[in-house]
Amino acid sequence: MLRIQLLAAGLMTCMAISTPLAAQDSSDALEQAIIQCSEIANINDRVACYDSAASRARAAVAEAEVREEQQSEQQAIIAREEFGGETLPREVSPQAQRREEELQAITATVTRSRQTQPGYYAISLDDGTEWVFTESVGSRFFPPRNGAEVTVERGALGSYRMLIPRQAPVRVRRVR
Repeated sequence: MLRIQLLAAGLMTCMAISTPLAAQDSSDALEQAIIQCSEIANINDRVACYDSAASRARAAVAEAEVREEQQSEQQAIIAREEFGGETLPREVSPQAQRREEELQAITATVTRSRQTQPGYYAISLDDGTEWVFTESVGSRFFPPRNGAEVTVERGALGSYRMLIPRQAPVRVRRVR
């Protein structure tokens, strides 16, 4: 009898933990299942009933964890897509209304590098963004080659800096 009481208490605890994560309907269904299990007279049948309810509780918790992980991944993708977007014209830049943390830097691969005028370059990255230099670079500057990895980080007062291996950081602005 003590074993059944401990099993019931453990199952109720499992339900209490899963309730905030799982949908309310599934929580109510599990609660009803436990009540029905407690009314079964045969011990073997009662334990089988509790096992079944516990299995459904575990499945509800696992489903909620998967859903939470998917939302977290989606938020990371959105944050990456919007990085530097505040410099774009409003109709082009989707702004996040609810952003918990702002991304401080991105690392991407160069897909195209072209000189727009002497000392100024436009760099296209594999994530579809394009960044242009806002300051001139000297004649000793070597633009990144296709396939090179660069990092764009937030600077002071809403500016951005592109870090190119073995080069001094360059101020950039996102244009696409």
